[in-house]
Amino acid sequence: MDLKGINLVESNNRYMLVDYLARKPVIISKRVYDILSKMKSEVSIETLKEEYDADLIETVLNTVNDMIQRGVIENTDRNFYVEGERVICNYKEQDVELLEGMIMVSQDCNMACTYCYGGESGTYNQKGLMSIEMAERCFRYLLSVGTEREFQKVIFFGGEPLLNMEVIKHIVLLWEKIKQNYDGRKIYFALTTNGLLLSSEIVKFFKDYNVGVSISLDGPREIHNANRVLQNGSASFDKVMQAIELMRKCELPFSVRTTITKNVDLDKLYKFFEEQDFDIHTISLVDYPMVHPQREYQFDLKTYEEFSKRQREIVHDGCEDILRGKKNSFKAKQMSVSFHNSKCSDFHFICGAGFWLATFGLDGYIYPCNRLVGHEKFRIGDIDNGINKDKMVKILEEFLDASKNCKSCWAASHCKGRCFHQKVNNKGALKELPIGLCDIYRENIADSLFFAHKFKNYIQENKKDFGEAIIRYDADYMMKNYKK
Repeated sequence: MDLKGINLVESNNRYMLVDYLARKPVIISKRVYDILSKMKSEVSIETLKEEYDADLIETVLNTVNDMIQRGVIENTDRNFYVEGERVICNYKEQDVELLEGMIMVSQDCNMACTYCYGGESGTYNQKGLMSIEMAERCFRYLLSVGTEREFQKVIFFGGEPLLNMEVIKHIVLLWEKIKQNYDGRKIYFALTTNGLLLSSEIVKFFKDYNVGVSISLDGPREIHNANRVLQNGSASFDKVMQAIELMRKCELPFSVRTTITKNVDLDKLYKFFEEQDFDIHTISLVDYPMVHPQREYQFDLKTYEEFSKRQREIVHDGCEDILRGKKNSFKAKQMSVSFHNSKCSDFHFICGAGFWLATFGLDGYIYPCNRLVGHEKFRIGDIDNGINKDKMVKILEEFLDASKNCKSCWAASHCKGRCFHQKVNNKGALKELPIGLCDIYRENIADSLFFAHKFKNYIQENKKDFGEAIIRYDADYMMKNYKK
């Protein structure tokens, strides 16, 4: 039997069989794993029978063949590179159609976080505020390339977007005036803020017009203040907490965004967030793990591996909390969020940057995503001429060329080669990721798949508890009552 499209995965003495998509892992024993491994290495059936029982070999072969015939697994020679070429070819033939636009209303900030990826204080090498005229042109362009969409998302970004509240208010109110011309289309406005400029007036405006707010808070006082400081170097924790209390008092829904740096005590962090009873929460690494970190706060591969292991343990703890009736513990909430975030999308790349997502710089240049703002190489258009698909295709082709190791990787359909920005080196070229980092990603994905298998049993045995805990963070469920 030709098993060219079958991948065998071993992780911490656990074994599974997956195909290219790796959506339906088949858990197997070590003995079955060994038999199939030798078959993939072209060991003959006759030779295998010298080591294993003939009936066992026949059972393994029949079972695998049956799964292939029933479509449980797909035995093809598809790979990340070839599939990527197909997606790019399809992209060339499609019209520009944006679901989400990020508008850089402010390339400036009133803080001086040590880890800011937007250059000095979020300037992206071009300090300034977007004009009302430019913001309106960006917004109208977004509307013009969303004709097939019933729903679009507009994110006001920075820097600190509230430094340009005038523009934010103008765009939101503009939509109120013109939305009747767009056949029932819905626009969801959102922003991420450090909270320092939030006032009762601003909070009321956001509440009145359903503007989604995400506020940056890195943890308890000592953790938050270690990196998130004001322009004069003083602490910001108390000011952020005041902003959070204001939103709670005014009953404005908000989410919390946390950036984790090297050596942060996750248990201490999670205890603080549980005490605060935050609801929707995004936790992300300060930067991509590096073989040779350049700054103290960045993760090296060893520290990232340890962090990943602890994160996996916390997700497991979240399941146990739900089983014990603690559906609102922070770990249970994070398990729910992780469950939705870990779903493998059908789209070939890790996100829709350049496909259905785009970012508008303050000068009107268009980029695939906000992390690439200011990089001339990654400009894919401008507000006068729109998106130039040829430029985006060139970026995608370079990305694929920097993803050749993904050809033979069983986890590529989940990892998806990671993101453009992660592969950009200090000279602006796209390069392969370090093998050591790929090993960690594979381990994380393998653990997620084994956990997903176990999780199905949890759900079947405890449907009501898990159903309620999981659906609360489902995107469709959260948006179904959205009015704008």
